[in-house]
Amino acid sequence: GLSDRIRSVGSRLWWLIGFGAGETDELFAVGESGVIAHRAGGAWSAMTGGPPGTTFFGVWGSSRDDLWAVGGPWDLAPEGTVKEGGVVLHYDGAAWKRTELAVLADVPGTHYLYKVWGTSRDHAIIVGSGGLALHWDGAAWRRESTEAALGPVKAPLFTVSGRSADDAFAIGGVNESRIIHWDGTTWSSVAAGEYAASLTQGIFAAPGIPTLLTVGVSGYVGGFDSGVWDEPLPLTDDGFHAVWADAKGQVWLAGGDITSGSPARGTIATTAPGVPDVP
Repeated sequence: GLSDRIRSVGSRLWWLIGFGAGETDELFAVGESGVIAHRAGGAWSAMTGGPPGTTFFGVWGSSRDDLWAVGGPWDLAPEGTVKEGGVVLHYDGAAWKRTELAVLADVPGTHYLYKVWGTSRDHAIIVGSGGLALHWDGAAWRRESTEAALGPVKAPLFTVSGRSADDAFAIGGVNESRIIHWDGTTWSSVAAGEYAASLTQGIFAAPGIPTLLTVGVSGYVGGFDSGVWDEPLPLTDDGFHAVWADAKGQVWLAGGDITSGSPARGTIATTAPGVPDVP
C-alpha cells in the first residue's frame, strides 16, 4: 500500500502540481485555510500561504519559480475568521506574494476562483464563479467575456485545461454541464448533449492526446473526439473532480463524496495496470 507515504497537514487539500522526478522532485499542494504544502528533498513542509479564510482550489506553474495559486472563501472557516474571495498568489521561487486583481473591481458578488492553467510565463487562465475567465499575458490579468459561450446563466467554471495557448477548454455548471473552448480570441460553447447533467467537474486536454476527457457527478467519465461524444460511463456513486492522462494514454480519475462536508471517503480510478490499492 501507500500508507507509509501519506502525510497530514491538518487541512483538506484541493490541488497539486509537481516538477522533476526522483530525488530532484518538487511538489506544491494547496487547500483550505490558506494552506500551501511543499515537498522538496524528500520532505514535506508548510509554506507561508494565503489568508486563513481562503480555500485554494487550484495551483499551476510554468516552472518551480513561477507558480499561481487561486482560491475563494473558505465556507467552513471557524467563527471569527474573515472569509476572503478572489485570492491570487504568485510564487517567484522565494516567496508567495498576493496579486490584487483590479480587473474584478467591477464584477459584483463574491469571487470563487477554482482553477488556473497555462502554457508559459506569459500565458495562463483562471476560471471561477459567475463564468469568470481571467487571462494572464505576462504583465497583467484581463477578463475575457464568456457570455456568448455560457448564455444568460453565468454558470461557475470549475476546471480549465488545454493543448496550447489558443486551444483550451473550461468546464462547469450546476445540474447541467457547460463546456467552453478558447481559440486564442474568444470563448465558444461545446455541446455536451444528453450528458449535460453528468459532466460538470473536471476536464483534461493535452498536446498529442486528441480526446477531450471530462468527469462529473455520479462518477461519470466521458470523452469527446472529432465532434463526437463517447457515451459516458458511471463508475461510482460518488463524483469525480479531476481527470488526467499520461503520454501513454493511461487515464487517472480522482474524486469522492465532496458534498457531505466530510473528507473521509475518496475515490481513485485508473486504466493503468499494476497499480496497488490505496488504503
